[in-house]
Amino acid sequence: MDRYERMLGGLFGVACGDALGGTLEFMSKDEINRKYGYLKEIIGGGCWDLKPGEVTDDTMMTIAVAEGILDNPENPIEDIGKHFIEWYDSKPKDIGNIIRIALNEYKRSNDRMKAAYYAHQVTGGRSAGNGSLMRCLPVALYYNDIDKMLEITASQSALTHYDQKATDACRFYNLLVYRYLNGKPKVPCIREYIVKYPEYKQVFQLSKDQLKPTGYVVDTLI
Repeated sequence: MDRYERMLGGLFGVACGDALGGTLEFMSKDEINRKYGYLKEIIGGGCWDLKPGEVTDDTMMTIAVAEGILDNPENPIEDIGKHFIEWYDSKPKDIGNIIRIALNEYKRSNDRMKAAYYAHQVTGGRSAGNGSLMRCLPVALYYNDIDKMLEITASQSALTHYDQKATDACRFYNLLVYRYLNGKPKVPCIREYIVKYPEYKQVFQLSKDQLKPTGYVVDTLI
């Protein structure tokens, strides 16, 4: 598989996983088992009344990040933010609480960094949600320079998520993607980088049944 195919696989993986998982959003494990068993087909429905194949904010914000990078690769953050606002103004079916507060405040104040801090304050300091993690993949797919990639990864997160844990999760995730994209093996890369992010070390002791499907960014990345 060449690099281009890996890039497409990453983007299609986001969209397909989103279209599959959107059906189950906000349902408990027991509710899912009773209604669907083990869901393997993209059928739509769920709390957002999705059409089969329709995606949620996860994919739409991923596209916004990609479009911002293509608009201005050298300094894409303002353009990424512009695409976030265009998406927000389209009145999407779903939008995460932190992102909704941050983007609404940005429209009022026209200050992106203050908007993220405002959302952090309004949520009682609980801005370590997974909203910036779910969209950060295009940064790792585009930039060959690892330092530039990490800089943009952090900056796109800070547009809406003030908490450092959200930034760290995005950086850890994109470091792994960057290495995979260049043909490196998965588990050795995790072991190499997890040293910098010790709260994720528990992943090696957990079974699939012990995973926590919450909106907290650390749970999500694990």
